[in-house]
Amino acid sequence: MPRMSGATEDRLWTRRALVAGAATAAGCAGLPAIGAPDAVGAVTALEGQAFAGRRPLGANTPVYLEEMVRTDVASKLSMKLGASTTLKLGSDTRVRIDRFLVDAGGELTLERGSILFDGKDGGFPKGLSVKTPYAVIAVRGTSFFAGELDTPLEVFVYRGEVAVTAGQRRMQLLPGDGVTLGSRAAGAGTVRVWGQTKVQRASAQFL
Repeated sequence: MPRMSGATEDRLWTRRALVAGAATAAGCAGLPAIGAPDAVGAVTALEGQAFAGRRPLGANTPVYLEEMVRTDVASKLSMKLGASTTLKLGSDTRVRIDRFLVDAGGELTLERGSILFDGKDGGFPKGLSVKTPYAVIAVRGTSFFAGELDTPLEVFVYRGEVAVTAGQRRMQLLPGDGVTLGSRAAGAGTVRVWGQTKVQRASAQFL
């Protein structure tokens, strides 16, 4: 193999250094590294402050797979996933998008706080699940609330149907149904029809 000239070697090492430096700078800034997967969504509205990893978020900022999206106290965020799914975060909320196939299915982890999920009817043929510390919520295309209200986790269905699995129990929720989890209070874990006042309190957490 012909030996490279000194000038050619210098140019090659300079280019490598620039690429490495860019990757390092991106990591230090909390940006997706070079070669990161395509964005799975983008912010559509924000009140207060929110971050993806260490990246500050703003209107039209992309969100990438496996990033932890979080809102500050007294902050709210709305993002679009794919073509027809909206995910809203309430105050002091942490959500990670573990897997997402555009308008087909995926997995989210809700570590804390509250979300309002709105997907098209009949969407997610591969299924979508939301994992929380207290239960797993399975959906195929629906609109529902999940998060903190009167207890650490409550789930309410606006439209469609969800299945909530907590321990050995599996509960089916239809429109108007809600369930209280993460509490030992009487009635916890029982599917009930929510009153309008409670529904409004849940909805008021979001933009």
